[in-house]
Amino acid sequence: MKTLKEAYKTLKEIFPEAIDVGSENIEQPGLYLLLNSLKKESIGIDRVSFKLYLSARSLNDDNLGLIDKLDEIRLRAVKQVKNLKDDLSQSLEFLGFKDSLYIYVFEIDFKIFRSEKNDK
Repeated sequence: MKTLKEAYKTLKEIFPEAIDVGSENIEQPGLYLLLNSLKKESIGIDRVSFKLYLSARSLNDDNLGLIDKLDEIRLRAVKQVKNLKDDLSQSLEFLGFKDSLYIYVFEIDFKIFRSEKNDK
């Protein structure tokens, strides 16, 4: 995979229910996808990072209700590594509560390869 668009499309195939967002300002329950960063890893290789936000409502500040869904997302990404053409790196972090909404964020990153034609 050589472009950000290809990387994005691959993640959308793995997580078709993810809603595209342009900021971390999540206000509704659901699964959201955000392009986070791109960094040069070595000559001809970049590392692209996406964030998947999973949010839900809780009336009693219980953030453990999403554990099954978090596992599902994590395992779905691991299972689809062959589509990413790399051994992906992922991390999970609890972002906290916002009113009755609680939010977790998965950061998923993997390699994309630059072509010699694009490097000139």
